[in-house]
Amino acid sequence: MKQGSQHHVFTILPTLRSAHPAEKPISLVDLNILLRPTLPSFNNKYNRPLASSNGAAPFTAVPPLCRLESLADPHGILTDSGWTPLIHPEGDTYFWFQTKGLVTASDVKEPQVRARVEAAHKAIFERLPALDIPARDLTAIEIFISIPPDAASGFVDYYLVDHHTRHPFWVDHVNPATLELPLVDNEASLKSLLTPEYWTHLEYFPQHQAYPQYAEDELIGILEHGSIDDMTSPGSTCPWSAKECQQFLKLVRSFRTSGGFVPIGYRLVCTARLWTTIARTRHINSYGLRNPRLDRNQGLIQYSLLQNRQNLLLSLGEAVCFFLPVQVAKRLTALWNGRVVYQRHWHVFLEDMHKQWFIMGTLCAVVWVAAIVLIALGKSSALVVASASLSAAGVWLSLFLQNAHSRDKIATAPDISAYIMKVEDYYHGLRPLSIVFCFPHALTIYSVLLLQTALVYQSLEQTKDSLALSALVMSAWTVPLALASIMFTMFGGAKWT
Repeated sequence: MKQGSQHHVFTILPTLRSAHPAEKPISLVDLNILLRPTLPSFNNKYNRPLASSNGAAPFTAVPPLCRLESLADPHGILTDSGWTPLIHPEGDTYFWFQTKGLVTASDVKEPQVRARVEAAHKAIFERLPALDIPARDLTAIEIFISIPPDAASGFVDYYLVDHHTRHPFWVDHVNPATLELPLVDNEASLKSLLTPEYWTHLEYFPQHQAYPQYAEDELIGILEHGSIDDMTSPGSTCPWSAKECQQFLKLVRSFRTSGGFVPIGYRLVCTARLWTTIARTRHINSYGLRNPRLDRNQGLIQYSLLQNRQNLLLSLGEAVCFFLPVQVAKRLTALWNGRVVYQRHWHVFLEDMHKQWFIMGTLCAVVWVAAIVLIALGKSSALVVASASLSAAGVWLSLFLQNAHSRDKIATAPDISAYIMKVEDYYHGLRPLSIVFCFPHALTIYSVLLLQTALVYQSLEQTKDSLALSALVMSAWTVPLALASIMFTMFGGAKWT
């Protein structure tokens, strides 16, 4: 939602069909249960501790008639409980209660955990009739419950997903701030905001789901359109390049030609992960909403004007860097147009900057070595020392910028957005950053100029007794430079800058 448009702001309602007065969270006193809304993307599955010994004595022999039911439930503890253990394609175990439409990642083999999960489910299920959900839609609702690490506090995390409307919801009014969600001012934007969470849920819990064939059909169309759009439009809003779209298309189509041999769980994880990215990109660009962003460069002129306010210090910095930051600032502003960054375009820019920093660092190293040689040969002067100092600074700064902007530190779109918001100036956007990025270039130019001037000075010192030789030295320095500049201008070089 645009800043400043916070009138008529919606809170997240229990359902988009109706709104009921806010009620206090449900507390089951006997089990000390307090329901706490969560989102599928809050699942901490990738940050949990790795498996370790539970302290039991190791087996010294394999017992006779060792018939273990499964990896998830070796002794069949859940056989008669209604729970089915399922293993995610990545190896994570979760549990599904089919008749209750309930899933959890908590270990329900533990009786206390199972009791808390089922008690929380009962509390949630008893609230559903109050939400006026049509009976035909109840079968499309799935409940997720998780016992968090702070279970002693009584909290139980939960959400519900509706497979018809394809978004999560809750049984109480929810403050968006508690879920780290931005405010929205209409129901269409709310659905757009929550849709990526639905696909995240399917990605994390795929093994028991019915495969949504419609999603695969539409995904193929999206990838085909995205491929052509990226090849024909520099401002394509597709989250992937044409090459990546073609690679995804090949994999998705291979599911269909496999004759059903690819298990649904594996197939759904792939489809849902792609759909999560698509849904998030669509929300960022207001897909299907009022005034959508149809091109990545849409509104760039107006956004650029906001970055180009007059500032003496910045103008001086750009002049000191030979105005190289002006072009870099234009590229950065285009990448951050509308405060939206595309990961693949940022990486192309950063790879280009890395190449330039490497070249500048290499040139500075060469100049530094040349200056040190002159000093060692007794040809030292203030100009040589200054050249050595600036070239050393150029090498250091090039290495520093390469390390500070390595891909592993700024890898994902959230990483990139967080970095840009951290370094951008409130009034001048990314102009200060562009000057920093061009410092190695400026230091390289200055160190070369100083070394060149030092060499000319040394030559003039050696020929000071002969006016003709001094004139020849000056001509040898200035004439080639003048001729190169004239030729560059004659063939239209000035138009390229």
